[in-house]
Amino acid sequence: MPRGLRHRTLVFWALVSSIAIGALLNAASWRVIADGLDNPRGIGIGPDGGVYVAEAGSGGAGPCAPGPEGIRCYGLSGAISRIDLRTLRVERVTSGLPSLATDGDFAAGPQDISFQGRGNAYLTLGFGGDPGALYVTNRSIFSNAGQVLEIRQ
Repeated sequence: MPRGLRHRTLVFWALVSSIAIGALLNAASWRVIADGLDNPRGIGIGPDGGVYVAEAGSGGAGPCAPGPEGIRCYGLSGAISRIDLRTLRVERVTSGLPSLATDGDFAAGPQDISFQGRGNAYLTLGFGGDPGALYVTNRSIFSNAGQVLEIRQ
């Protein structure tokens, strides 16, 4: 196939795909299956079929450090919640995970969760900012940032 024709064919299929995806999204219906979560981030489907949600939390009483959004305080308000898709029941399955936030906003903490078959869960703890901002008097206020945790079941 000549190069110009290949390019036009690719552009045509990209356009068709965009239109089809847009139509699908506009026609899609949705429903809320859980609310009241504490700064929810990533989700994973567990081996039991439940939807697990990583919640970054709302920080805590400290220690605290200044950040671009204001004073960010550390606490153990991060969590993992499980949504049973049959009953839409939400249950907190792990709590007390590290969290850093400004008055409950701009939270850093549990970011995503995934599962290893029927085995353990793996959770990322993230911080979307300058790591230098985590230190007060040469001590990190969020030493868990940038870690992957294994949660054994």
